[in-house]
Amino acid sequence: MNESIFNATFFISIAGIISALIVGLIAAINKSKCSNVNCCYGLFQCIRDTEGEIELEEHKIDHNIPSTPTNLNVRI
Repeated sequence: MNESIFNATFFISIAGIISALIVGLIAAINKSKCSNVNCCYGLFQCIRDTEGEIELEEHKIDHNIPSTPTNLNVRI
C-alpha cells in the first residue's frame, strides 16, 4: 500500500480552511461599516463613512430607538 501524504482528506481540509477564512473576512468587512473597501492594490484599505454613522445615531436619538434591543420578559 503506497498511500500519499496528500490524499483527498488533506485537500478537503485545506479547502475548508480557506473557505472559512474567506467567509470570515467577508463578514468582518461587512460589519466594519466601511464605505470603500480595497483589498488588491493597498493589500487592505477600509475607508469608514463617519458622517453616515453620526446620522444614524442622531436618527436613533431623535426617534427614541434604543441602541441595544430590550426584552421585557427577562428578569435579572
